[in-house]
Amino acid sequence: MRLRTVLVIATAVLVFGVTSFRGADTLPTQLSDSDYWKLIAELSEPDGHYPYTVITSNEIAYQEVIPQLTKAIAPGGAYLGVGPEQNFTYIAALRPKIAFIVDIRRNMMLEHLIYKAVFEMSADRVEFVSNLFSRPGPAQLRADSSVEAIFQAFARVSGSSELAETHLKVILARLKAHGFVLSASDEIRMRAIYLTFLREGVVTFNSSIESPGYTALMLASDGMGRNWSYLASAENYARVRSMHQKNLIIPVVGDFGGPKALRMVGSTFAIMERSQVSSICPMSKTTSTPCLKGTRGTSGRYPSTRRACLSTRHFR
Repeated sequence: MRLRTVLVIATAVLVFGVTSFRGADTLPTQLSDSDYWKLIAELSEPDGHYPYTVITSNEIAYQEVIPQLTKAIAPGGAYLGVGPEQNFTYIAALRPKIAFIVDIRRNMMLEHLIYKAVFEMSADRVEFVSNLFSRPGPAQLRADSSVEAIFQAFARVSGSSELAETHLKVILARLKAHGFVLSASDEIRMRAIYLTFLREGVVTFNSSIESPGYTALMLASDGMGRNWSYLASAENYARVRSMHQKNLIIPVVGDFGGPKALRMVGSTFAIMERSQVSSICPMSKTTSTPCLKGTRGTSGRYPSTRRACLSTRHFR
């Protein structure tokens, strides 16, 4: 089943362009740890049901819409997406000021917290791949190595359980140092997610539905020869890392047909509009449909939920 026919597989990229630089400049440039966690906690819904295990994207053509989007949407607005790491590629390409990633499964929110910690602890792409997949960094790689060289080198390196346990302790300690409140169940889930990256490695990812593997995702192109992936260049990586360091990529647990999360994201932007933001312009989206991905019986509520969310000026 391809990405556009199931939850993460229907990568919804909802991007809000900016009609003036003044409007973009009034979006938050950084969130405190307490404000970041408050947004996650207050916007999120209870964990929802989804029948597939999704840890990576599984659509190799996810970049093909990016050239059109970059022409249509000015940098500096706000981004709303769903699913795992493909969001980082869209964020690197579209350069929003703030991003919300809404997904029905709490595991996806926890996976994004793992990513946040790994970004923060990794100065460059080589360190990032090493820390995410628990593999020692190959000596021949440099910070400016090509993405092809990085993944070719890591494909020849075995994972280290000892390194994974060390990294996991650092990840959890870092998140707790931010003041983020993780339950015992959250920590168990995060351990399972993180150790999946160790077990799978960079070439294949059989634990995630129809994943082509991380290497294929990071070496993909837009169909016209350009690779936009967030690991394609040091610049792309640095842009996403900076947003994580400033708490500007916010994962939320929510069903697009649910009663709360999407409405609350809309309300958050309404508050920004009243207090700060003056000129967010109409929303645009990729050719992927916005996730008609409700849990049992909820997808029918999606149109009314979306109308409520879009009722603010930001979402019209």
